[in-house]
Amino acid sequence: MKKDASKKLIQNSLWSFSSSLVSRIGALIFTIVLARFLLPENFGIYSLIISISFIFMTFFHSGLNETFLRYLSEDLAKRNENRAKALFKYLLTLKFVISGFISLMLLFLAYPLAYYIFYKPAIFLPLLFSAIYIFVYSFEEFFSSIFFALKKVQYVLIKETLSQTIKILLSLGVFLILSSAYYISGIIFGLVVTSLMVLSFVFYYIHKLMPGLFAKSKNLPKSDKKRILRFLFYLSIGTISFTFFGYIDILMLGLLIEDPAFIGYYRSAFALVSSIGGLLTFSYVLLPFFTQVKKNKISGVFNKVFKYAMFLAIPASFGTFILAKHILIVVYGQEYLLATLPLYVLSLLIIFGVLVTLFINLFSA
Repeated sequence: MKKDASKKLIQNSLWSFSSSLVSRIGALIFTIVLARFLLPENFGIYSLIISISFIFMTFFHSGLNETFLRYLSEDLAKRNENRAKALFKYLLTLKFVISGFISLMLLFLAYPLAYYIFYKPAIFLPLLFSAIYIFVYSFEEFFSSIFFALKKVQYVLIKETLSQTIKILLSLGVFLILSSAYYISGIIFGLVVTSLMVLSFVFYYIHKLMPGLFAKSKNLPKSDKKRILRFLFYLSIGTISFTFFGYIDILMLGLLIEDPAFIGYYRSAFALVSSIGGLLTFSYVLLPFFTQVKKNKISGVFNKVFKYAMFLAIPASFGTFILAKHILIVVYGQEYLLATLPLYVLSLLIIFGVLVTLFINLFSA
C-alpha cells in the first residue's frame, strides 16, 4: 500500500508539474503578447483592472476552493460518498451566492472606481467585463479542485492546455481585428469566453468521473457546517493576506502614480517572478496527500518536499537576480528596461513564495 501511495504521489506530482508548466508558460506567453502589443501604458491599465477584479474576488471567497479540496479529499479517502455529495452541494451553493454578490458589487462600483478613486476613465468599460469574468472563473477553479481530490490530475493538464491555448489565440485575434481603443475590453471579454469553454470541459469530465456527485443528497449536519466554516475562516485570513500581497501593490501604484506605464514596468517584473515560482509548487497535489498522511509520518514527508523545493527555488531566485536585465530584453523588449530594479528585488519572492505555499498546505492538512 505504501508503494502504491508513493507511486500515485509521484505520478500526480508529474501531472501537476506538467500542468503547472503549461499554466505558467502559457500565462507568461500571454503576458508577453499583451505587454508587447499594449506597451507599458496600456499594459499598466490592464494590470490595474485585473488586480481590482481579483482582490474583490479574493476578499469574499478566498480559501473556498482549498476548503472544498481538503474536505472532499478526506471524504473520498474514507469512501464516504454521501457526505462528499452533501459537502459539494453546500459549498457550491455558498460559492454561487458569494460569487454573484461579488460580481454585482463590482458592476455597481465600476464607475466610481474609474472616475473618483483611480481617476482613470479608461478602466470603466473593462471593469464591467471583468465582473463577469471573475464570476465564471471562480467556478472554473472550484470544479477543477475535484480532479485533484480524485487524484485525476491528468485532466488538469488537459484543462490548462485548453485554457492557455484559447486565451492566447483570442488575444491575438483581438489585436488583429479590433482598434487599439478596444484592446483591453476585448482581451477581458476573451477571458470570459475562455473560462466558459474551459468550464464546459471541466463540468463534462467531472460528471463522467463522478456522476453521483450531482445527484440529490441530504444536507450537511450543522456540526459539520460549523467545522467547515471555521476552517474556511482561518484559511481565508491567510489567503487574503497572501493575495493582498500579490495585488495591493498594483492598487497602490494605480492610486499614487499618474502614469500607468510604471504599473506596466512593475507588473512585467512580477509576472516573470510569479511564473518561475509557480513552476516550483505542487499545491493541489500535496494537500490531499498531506491530509491522508498519518500525523507521526507527516514530518518526514514534509522535510523531503521542503528539501527538493529549496533545491530548485534558491538557484532560480539567484539566477533571475543576476540575469534580470537580459531576461527583460529577451522577453519584453527594450521598452521594459525600467523594470530591471523591481525585478532585482522581486526575485527573492521565488524562495518565499515556495515556502509560504508549502506551509499553507501543511497547516491546512
